Amino acid sequence: MIMLTLASSFALPGCWLVVDAFTRPSSSSSPSSSKEKRPAEPPKPRVNDWHLHSKAELDEKIATMLAEGYKPTGKPVSVQLERMEPFPMTLQRGRCYAAVLRFDDGFTLSEHAKSSSVALVYVIDGLNAERKLFGPGGAIPMDCPQNTGETNIEIQATDGSAWDKSHIHDLGTGTVTLQFYTKAVSEKELERQKAIRDGHIAYTNAFIAARERQEDALCTTCRTEYDDCLAERLGRGETRATCKRTYKDCAYKQERSVSQPTWAFCGASEPR
Repeated sequence: MIMLTLASSFALPGCWLVVDAFTRPSSSSSPSSSKEKRPAEPPKPRVNDWHLHSKAELDEKIATMLAEGYKPTGKPVSVQLERMEPFPMTLQRGRCYAAVLRFDDGFTLSEHAKSSSVALVYVIDGLNAERKLFGPGGAIPMDCPQNTGETNIEIQATDGSAWDKSHIHDLGTGTVTLQFYTKAVSEKELERQKAIRDGHIAYTNAFIAARERQEDALCTTCRTEYDDCLAERLGRGETRATCKRTYKDCAYKQERSVSQPTWAFCGASEPR
C-alpha cells in the first residue's frame, strides 16, 4: 500500500560501496603495507540531526516565517511529550496557517525520537501532512486549505510509522508549547496552489498505476514459470514442491528490479 502525503521522508535501507580494484594499490606494492592495520571502528548508532540545531537557529527560522505576514490566532497550547494526544483545530479556506513550537526548559528526548524524524502531523484537504521539527521546536508553515474543515494535530516520531505505529509517541518527557498563526490568502493564490497540488496528485497516481502494472507483470512471469514447471517437469522426478521453489526463486530474483521486496505484492499469488 502506498500512502500519499504532502511531505514525507524516505530512508534508504542501505547502499553498496563499489571499490575500483584496478586503481587500488596492491598490498605488495603499497609503501604502507608493512604498517599495522588500524582496528575497525564499531558502527555508530543512527542519529538524525534534526534536534541538534540551536535555539538561535530556531529563532532565526521563526522570525523569517513570521515576517511573511502571519499573526497569532488563539491561545498557546501546551502538551506533554509523554502524554501526546491529538488536539482539534479548524482550518478555514481563505487563510494560511503556521505553527511555532518550543520545547520548554527541562525537556528530554527519547533515543527513538533522536534517531527518528519528529514531525507535526495533521490532515489538510484529505491529505496527510508531516512537517518536521527543528532543534528545540519548529517553525512550520501548514499550508492554505482549499476547504474549511476540522483536523487533528499531534507530534509523532514518524520513521517507520507506515508499518509500525507502536512508537510514534515515544518522544521523551517534558512540555512543548504551540502557538498557531494565520494570514489571509487571495482566491487567485488558492487557485494557483490547487493547480500545483492537483498536478502533484496526478503525477503520483500515474506513478502508482505504473508501479502496479510492473508488479503484476513480475508476478505473472513467476506464475508462468511455475505453470511451465508443472506441465513439463511433474512426473519426471520433479514434485509440486520443487515447482513451488521455482516460483519463490523467480520472485526473489525479480526483487532486484523494484524498490521493495517482491513478496510484498507476489505473496497473494503464491502457489498453494
